[in-house]
Amino acid sequence: MADHQNKNEKRKFSFSANWKKYVFEFLMVFFAITLGFFVENYRSSISDRELEIQHIQSLVEDLKQDTALFKSQIKETKAISTMCDSVILLLNASNRTARENRLLYFINRQITPKLFPFVLNQSTFDEMKSSGTFRLIHQRKLADSISQYYFLSSELTFLNNLIVDRAHKKLELEIRIFDNTVFEEMLDKKTFKFKMPSGDPRLIIQDRLLINEFEGVLHYISAVSVFGRRKIEFLDAKAKRLIPILQREYELH
Repeated sequence: MADHQNKNEKRKFSFSANWKKYVFEFLMVFFAITLGFFVENYRSSISDRELEIQHIQSLVEDLKQDTALFKSQIKETKAISTMCDSVILLLNASNRTARENRLLYFINRQITPKLFPFVLNQSTFDEMKSSGTFRLIHQRKLADSISQYYFLSSELTFLNNLIVDRAHKKLELEIRIFDNTVFEEMLDKKTFKFKMPSGDPRLIIQDRLLINEFEGVLHYISAVSVFGRRKIEFLDAKAKRLIPILQREYELH
């Protein structure tokens, strides 16, 4: 009887000791898993933050390139608009002098090489969108400002299509109105620059309807250039506002 009682007491003691051991082991495993989760989450947050900063640094460089390019584009669009207006005035001048005819050829030939598309550098923005890292930008308002900047740039694609279309139309009419041997004389093939023609170059046709169509194309190019310049000036101002904000928010130097 005593032996049976001792066995029961040993079992109770063993169960009590094992129960505490199991609870302790469970808690150790639980804490280990929880700690691992927090450590991994902390590492992930650090990695995401570093990746976010890297992309923002690259984005700032893109914006700086944009502002430098905008400066050139604004200058070129002003020149294009002025040249188109000048050619239209010269085409409508009665009894043009030899000098005015030379200017007509020279100014008109300068327009086409200046018809470059409106562009900006959105390589970083596109990469962030495609990789899903754009979500890492922690300030929603800042992310919205960046998205708006590049959304507005999509309008430039539409303008570029208009410019290409009008440039082709200008060339089609130009070769029917102007003496192309004069253009050949004007071209310096070593520098690919155009010089003022000599003598008194005349138009090879006086078809008023054809010339009027050509003037309409020039007017269209001038209008698109003015509209495009306004868009570029708006984007330039927005980029110049974004750069210091991003630099300050991410402590970039």
